[in-house]
Amino acid sequence: MPAALEGIRVLDLTQIMAGPFCTMLLADLGAEVIKIENPRGGDDSRHMAPPYYNGESAAFIAMNRNKYGIAIEIRTSPGKQVLWRLIETADVLVENFRPGTMERLGFGFEEVHARYPALVYCSISGFGHTGPYRERGGFDLVAQAMSGVLSVTGSPEEPAKVGVPISDLNAGLYASHAILAALLSRIRSGDGQYIDTRRAVYRHLPFRSSASIYYLGVERVLGYWNCSQTPGDRTPLIGSLPGIRNGEWLDCYRGG
Repeated sequence: MPAALEGIRVLDLTQIMAGPFCTMLLADLGAEVIKIENPRGGDDSRHMAPPYYNGESAAFIAMNRNKYGIAIEIRTSPGKQVLWRLIETADVLVENFRPGTMERLGFGFEEVHARYPALVYCSISGFGHTGPYRERGGFDLVAQAMSGVLSVTGSPEEPAKVGVPISDLNAGLYASHAILAALLSRIRSGDGQYIDTRRAVYRHLPFRSSASIYYLGVERVLGYWNCSQTPGDRTPLIGSLPGIRNGEWLDCYRGG
């Protein structure tokens, strides 16, 4: 049986984690992913070592399995021509430059869409391509800090980051999800779509249940819950809750 995305070509102009994780998921589903790197050292994660795996950075290998690779200097005229030829054959383009970079290079969504309207174009950035923070660089730790993730994994006195780059991984995961939806939509309409993915949105997803519970008034039901007093590894539904009689913390689960 053919893989789900067999016959789909993806151009991967991303590096580090969020973008490469997105395209790796598509590759795992059978898409032909062509990773495009600059010839001046390539993806920065190639230099994040040790540890190594077969002489390569383990950080790079972990996010780039099942991909083809090519080095193109897209800032030069010959490099631009090569990239246009690849875009002509592609179904999806994924990039994670700072907002405005692809436009300056001549490969922004409007330029690409005008020539190849069926292409699905996905941008991944820290704060998206609109809004007051669009010019800012975005890193996983920044997203964890601004979202409050540090406050629920550490303590009020010593906030701590999640042990894995959860904002990067969430952004990549949901970008791949949106790309799949856009490809399905293209079957019906024949048109590609633009996807603007930002860590600043997906950093909040782990808190959606907690936020909903709070705004629905759970504090009136449970009585005890106060975010500022809850230890850093706790949630109101799953984890350790204060004992009603003696004030001690008890591990329990509150089901519906």
